[in-house]
Amino acid sequence: MKKNILVLLCASILLASCGSQNVDIDAAKKQLLSEESSPEVLQETPVENLTESVDTTISEPEPQEPEPKTIQIESLSKEQFVEINPIDEDIDRDGSVEITGTTLTEVDKIEVSFRNWDSVFPDDRYTLQTFKKWDDAFKYIASPKFQVLDFGTNVYTVTAHKGDTVSQTQITIELQDPNATKVEFEPSIIGTEELSLEIDLPKSAEFGDPVSLGATSFTYSNIDTLEVSQRAAEVNCDGLTEFLTEEINTWFFWNTCRDIIKDKGISFNVITLGDEDNYVYTRHYVDFVHGLYGTYQIDTGTGVTKENISDKNTELKEQADSFQSIAIVDRLMREIVSQD
Repeated sequence: MKKNILVLLCASILLASCGSQNVDIDAAKKQLLSEESSPEVLQETPVENLTESVDTTISEPEPQEPEPKTIQIESLSKEQFVEINPIDEDIDRDGSVEITGTTLTEVDKIEVSFRNWDSVFPDDRYTLQTFKKWDDAFKYIASPKFQVLDFGTNVYTVTAHKGDTVSQTQITIELQDPNATKVEFEPSIIGTEELSLEIDLPKSAEFGDPVSLGATSFTYSNIDTLEVSQRAAEVNCDGLTEFLTEEINTWFFWNTCRDIIKDKGISFNVITLGDEDNYVYTRHYVDFVHGLYGTYQIDTGTGVTKENISDKNTELKEQADSFQSIAIVDRLMREIVSQD
């Protein structure tokens, strides 16, 4: 399917991957932002001099089943600084998706993070470069050229900063490969055909219900910013620095590595430095029994550089265990890990 992409300079953005930049991706982004394509005109050839002996029946093409797509927009914070506009579901793997929105109050900056556990594309976190304070609209382009759109479950988190506070909105775009081999999943595990894990995931009024993010990844309805996927990680507290060095391509500090249950899993906190002076503070969970790896976002903010990231790490370490939400996630992961 050919797509004509019109990018308006007044609201367009430049996308860039966190950490080291890829020259080919940057070039593709600049090219996409500069393209203006005119609509194609389909020229029909007239049929002339038809006689009764000529079969003029036009055979209808066999209908093709469209690629299944699902787009969900969910608020992750009680107070919202932005509103996401409806997203066109008529997309394919070779096209792009425009995520646009408006600001509901004065916003200092907007970041968009990308993750797709089903894809080989790396996680990405990008600060909208053309968005300025007092702007009332913004745009983010998700495209395979930028390695931020692929088959599977694409999860985008829009984080709007206002002073020391943030609001977050999550956009989930399911894009299934029509040529992929279909697999029959066990619906009784989670009440959906999208998740296939041999684990009886717990449910409670505290955690909520498990919610599929793909065939082997999930979150919980009552827990914001939690993502758990089936991904065996050979790591322990002694080798954590080496493990994270391979996982993270920017400045980081880790702290508070401890057992979830002895010999069955560990948890630890990580602060990572993003673009400019922003940071993300997360708690990670490694389940040795079921091969699960989970992350829970604790805090984000600005004002952190490589010179003071150590001090910020110490500050957050002292505050982390006082958050009630973290205690809830800890109890959930302990229940999951304890199952044989």
